[in-house]
Amino acid sequence: MEQEVISKKELLDATGISYGQLYRWKRKNIIPEEWFIKKSSFTGQETFFPKEKILERIEAIKGMKDAYSLDDLSAFFSPRPADVALSGAVLAARSILTLETLKAYGNSSSDEHYDFHSILFLSLAEELKGKIDDESCCEMIDFMKKSYKAKEHQISELLAFQKQNVVIWAIISPPAHVYSSSEILVRVNLEDKVNQLKHRLSAVH
Repeated sequence: MEQEVISKKELLDATGISYGQLYRWKRKNIIPEEWFIKKSSFTGQETFFPKEKILERIEAIKGMKDAYSLDDLSAFFSPRPADVALSGAVLAARSILTLETLKAYGNSSSDEHYDFHSILFLSLAEELKGKIDDESCCEMIDFMKKSYKAKEHQISELLAFQKQNVVIWAIISPPAHVYSSSEILVRVNLEDKVNQLKHRLSAVH
């Protein structure tokens, strides 16, 4: 299903931000360039945005811009991983991950420290374990450890296909279109998951 979009004029009217602010945030990569979608219109060419994502992002920026510099916001919203190292005990105490997830897919020691990538992969397993079995969750974590680093600076999606009880994992970057004779078990926007995790981890420090 095609995503709902909002025009630049509608966006500026709805959010109360200026043209200058919008493009300053673009230059700082606080708003991804990929979200500026050029489409033909009766006036020539017009810029549109993915509606839900851009409204959510601008609301977050407006809530943070008085407390943080543009460089800080750029680092926060970057797809690059945050510099963290948290123990399993802290992650469980702050409800970032459950003890069940840490025991099933992490290290058995509560003193073990996890970096951003490890926390991201475990949080994905926690979210997906209702849709796929434990073995597939472990396979996903192994796949992400081997494959995610090459895509972490890009907007990308994690997919799982199933055919004859075999689950195959893949990472794609838009504007790729997926056509498959296999069942798509999982489709996750990794950029969204990275930003959600950063928000949750920011409350830990």
